Amino acid sequence: MNITIETLRAFRAAAETQSFTRAAEQMYMTQPAFSRLMSGLEKEWSIKLFERTTRKVELTQGGQACYITAVRMLDQYEQMLNEVEKIKRTFNGELKIGCNAHSGLPDAFVQAMRGMKREYPGIRLSMQSAGSNDLIPMVENGTLDCALAWSKSVSSFKHLEGIKIELTHKYAILPSTHPLAEKETVSLRDLVGIPMIFLKERETRTYQMVASHCQDMQIVLMEAAPAKTFDEMMMRVSIGGEGAISSFVYSDHYFRDVIFRPIADLDQEEINGWRMFLWRKDTSNEGVTVLGRLLEQQLHAGVQE
Repeated sequence: MNITIETLRAFRAAAETQSFTRAAEQMYMTQPAFSRLMSGLEKEWSIKLFERTTRKVELTQGGQACYITAVRMLDQYEQMLNEVEKIKRTFNGELKIGCNAHSGLPDAFVQAMRGMKREYPGIRLSMQSAGSNDLIPMVENGTLDCALAWSKSVSSFKHLEGIKIELTHKYAILPSTHPLAEKETVSLRDLVGIPMIFLKERETRTYQMVASHCQDMQIVLMEAAPAKTFDEMMMRVSIGGEGAISSFVYSDHYFRDVIFRPIADLDQEEINGWRMFLWRKDTSNEGVTVLGRLLEQQLHAGVQE
């Protein structure tokens, strides 16, 4: 039998109410389950704790000694919890986070940051936008404490650790009236003849990947003038006459006049990799540890749902 804090609280409740029934109610247990718990405690400690009658239960002499010690232990535990809470409430460091400007924040990450602000109201969160090519070196050299960035595997980084958040995909973005809207996925060959917009400055890897596959497939995509921002890209596609290729889609945005279709030629894990939460292995920023823990909790909860 494992003696837990809840077991000690149950023992205290029985001693103070002199009733297993009332103590069970306080502990949100059934009376038979509570009786078994107290019997198990007596067996574990090899001592008779209560004298039982039809009207009440009373502590034995040995039970009284155990009660005094149990109360002292519970008081010390409560004091420790209060100290922990004080530390949490007074932590007021800064956490510098990098993220991709046009990809939006995954819901699990947003919920983790909200939870962090609840635990550490004094913490200062600062966000810096950049592409993964820039974010990862900034985490490695300590300019950023952590970042949301693209990677095939965290093992490729000597000094970094990470948490996989979601697989990335390459999307063809087209006007909702385009004939390809009827397809669930498209191929690069489907896009031949459509002027395609790229975010070359922010999605260098995506552009290079598409160019490489087109070369292997011996096809040529018609390139439109590159866009500087994701919003510009969406506007131009919505107006009509152009399509686009991009790695991420805002999870919480709805674009009425455009469609997003995965590009089947580029939709493999070994090609696309992961969107990851990355930080230095030797980080001393407590906020990184807390945010990582809360993020893993959110991701685990999402899997269970």
